[in-house]
Amino acid sequence: MFRSVMLLACLAVGAALATPARADDFVSYIAGNVRSPKVGRDANGYIYIAGTANSEGFRFPDRIPPCPAPPCRDEVPTRSYDVVVVKIDPASGEILYRTYLSTSRDEWVSAMAVSPEGTVYIAGNSSSADLPVTPNALFPRPSSGADGGFLPFSYLARIDQNGAFDYVSYLGETFPWNIGSMVVTPTGELLLTGGPSRQEDRLTSTAGAVDATPPEPSVFYMQPFIMKLNREADEILFRAVGVGGLLALGPDGSIFVAGGAAFPQDYPTTPGAFQTTFTVSNCGNPFFAFSCGGQYVTKLNGDATSILYSTFITGEDRDGVGGLAVDDQGHAYLTGVTSSREYPVTEGALQPESRSQIPLGFRGSVRAYNAYVTKVAPDGSSLVYSTYLGGIGGDTGTAIAVDIQGIA
Repeated sequence: MFRSVMLLACLAVGAALATPARADDFVSYIAGNVRSPKVGRDANGYIYIAGTANSEGFRFPDRIPPCPAPPCRDEVPTRSYDVVVVKIDPASGEILYRTYLSTSRDEWVSAMAVSPEGTVYIAGNSSSADLPVTPNALFPRPSSGADGGFLPFSYLARIDQNGAFDYVSYLGETFPWNIGSMVVTPTGELLLTGGPSRQEDRLTSTAGAVDATPPEPSVFYMQPFIMKLNREADEILFRAVGVGGLLALGPDGSIFVAGGAAFPQDYPTTPGAFQTTFTVSNCGNPFFAFSCGGQYVTKLNGDATSILYSTFITGEDRDGVGGLAVDDQGHAYLTGVTSSREYPVTEGALQPESRSQIPLGFRGSVRAYNAYVTKVAPDGSSLVYSTYLGGIGGDTGTAIAVDIQGIA
């Protein structure tokens, strides 16, 4: 069973966290131009939002307290883009702190993770070589292969419970590492997934960790990775390469990732998995055609030394995963977008067929996108349920959560 929720220009907290509506739920707005917001909460229910703020359009109410400590700023940002992090009281909707990561140039945020105690990690890109790096940084200097312009730098930062930055580091060796997803483990370590910023950059696994880099990748291959840092974020505990994507933790500490591959030879699958390959279809136009690709979900053990299962879940056209969650029994839940007419659906599905068609008058219609929701068996061998979700226009699933009853 699942519930569908649409969020339009506001944060509906009760629905977004997949809990039944209560009298003290609230709907709140954050005014201004905040791009690609990331939302999380801690064990006490406090809500955290991180986003890329456009200086000219970003405004907060006067009741917000002043900046707690550098390098955040008390004034409205003066650069084109800065990263802003906000903490909200779930009972009242009051903003408890807001803080900026801001330098002489631009910053963007791509991922956020929140610990149960309320420590916030953010990762993203920066065009600046003057980030306020802390003494315990994993990489105190920017990557030598980046220029801050066409190839921006990457960073990782940590914010304490009072809204002050206590850790800022660059990320990457010769070239920056682009981080797409992060999770704080129950013991306080940080798991990250991402990939190098240059196609020719190849990372190596640490001793014993999975290396699933294909021997003959396609020309479109970008090597993903999973990396775990210690509690202080100044040491890499392990790095597994060739696997990555959106990140979630299983109840036993196992690692789940979901993402996309351009060609089937670019990503590993395991025997007995639901779908071990896919048919390559051409997308694009007559002047520039490219592979539609396929999406996957992978489960690894907690120290990333073994792939427990890995399967494609994809149709004949474009499919893209937008959200991943795992329940207490180890089922993986995916949502995203598909233009496939043959996306795998299960018998009795809520919506067994895609409805997406955009009419063009006398010229007929063109195929649009529907969202989907898919639940994967704990061993990856089958689908518990899978359904399209959408109307005749374009619909996209960008996040998914599951409650203790297994309702997504």
